[in-house]
Amino acid sequence: LAKTEYLKTLNREIEGPFAVAFPGATFNEFALKCGPPVAAVLHELQKEQILGGVPLKRLAPEETAWQDLLLVAVTAQPRRADLDRF
Repeated sequence: LAKTEYLKTLNREIEGPFAVAFPGATFNEFALKCGPPVAAVLHELQKEQILGGVPLKRLAPEETAWQDLLLVAVTAQPRRADLDRF
């Protein structure tokens, strides 16, 4: 839980085309609004051997508002240094 909030905080502090999509408390995952296409974001993360998440449009293709959202899950395993790479 603390690592999820840590990653959300990092995304809020960095200016750029990414933002936490929904405010409020989370458990182990959160939706990230992506400026670039989600597929391109996942491709770049994969080049760094980072499993970036699941495109929300895959879970609900009819939801047009979710086309630019990435579902990011954070487990207890990664170190903060790993999260900083994300």
